[in-house]
Amino acid sequence: LRERVTEILSRVEVRTDSEANNMNSLRPRSNQMNYKSAEERQVRIENIRRQRSMPRILPEQRDPNNPDTWGKVPRNELCPCGSGKKYKRCHGMPEQTAN
Repeated sequence: LRERVTEILSRVEVRTDSEANNMNSLRPRSNQMNYKSAEERQVRIENIRRQRSMPRILPEQRDPNNPDTWGKVPRNELCPCGSGKKYKRCHGMPEQTAN
């Protein structure tokens, strides 16, 4: 145990507060969306608002060829289009990156 603690402590790098704050600002944050433009951000916000205002529709009532009949689809549910992907990885993605 003593050797393990010594090994770990020998790798510690001491930083000043300003260096630590600088490192935190450089670290990518996974919860922040990166948008290429203000328009792209606004389109995404409008899509989210539109989806939140939609009613939930049972999967049997959805037409795979007409997204207007899908209503609000939970992110982890299979996409109504029939691709076999989760909605969040298919039609739930922003239009620019959807495959």
